[in-house]
Amino acid sequence: MTKVKICGLKRKEDIEFANILLPEYAGFVLRPVQGRFRPSKLQNCGQNWI
Repeated sequence: MTKVKICGLKRKEDIEFANILLPEYAGFVLRPVQGRFRPSKLQNCGQNWI
């Protein structure tokens, strides 16, 4: 069976749409332009991904 991976998720809208599609794997862009990763930004992006 084919497994699906969605990469490059960084916007809340993209993560919410990926939650509808239910891929087996997902990749997130965790490094903002400033070079700081803030986990608090991800916590608001979708319950199924944390």
